[in-house]
Amino acid sequence: MRNNFAENTYGARGRWDSRLKHDRNFGDRCHHLHLSPCPVGDLAIVGETIDGIDPAWEASVEAKTGDPARVAIARREYMDRRRAKLSEIVAAQSPERTVVVSHYRLTKTQTFLPGVPLFLFGHIHRFEDITYRGQRFVNVSALDKKVMVTRKGLRRTGPGDFRHLNDGSYVVISHDARAGFAIEPRRFDPDFSDWDRVEGIFHSSATEVE
Repeated sequence: MRNNFAENTYGARGRWDSRLKHDRNFGDRCHHLHLSPCPVGDLAIVGETIDGIDPAWEASVEAKTGDPARVAIARREYMDRRRAKLSEIVAAQSPERTVVVSHYRLTKTQTFLPGVPLFLFGHIHRFEDITYRGQRFVNVSALDKKVMVTRKGLRRTGPGDFRHLNDGSYVVISHDARAGFAIEPRRFDPDFSDWDRVEGIFHSSATEVE
């Protein structure tokens, strides 16, 4: 499992990926998990992109109907069809050995994804590990939590004095056939010894501390 993950990248699209088409190919080692299960060791991992529908698709529906409300209805119906498809895919695998990845935390999973032990999601940038009715939901933290800093000892600061450090986090997931899943959150823990944190200010032009 570790070797597989070390050589490959797996992911589901999120809110900021709405301009990417679902069939966009980023290479043989990058796997878009949307309704496409991949084997990882003795497990299967599959994803669902529940937001970020192609804007061109929405525009075509609106152009045909002339009614934004119809777009919302069509979007809901489209998402329901994909949810049903995900349920079929997981049922065809071994649900008890399947991991489901999504942008938002999925709901009503006991109804349409019974038996799946682990769900991974993001959206809210913080670590969370909750077990609900026998299913485990893990928010995998934030890889890019930028913290504004200035060098220690500066009496005055200008726009060019601001930098940023990545104070993000991630999780390490391991699996044992007997013990199940082990979830270990880890922080990047950057070195702030030469820097003062700046609260309430963010400069998009600031460069990262090397």
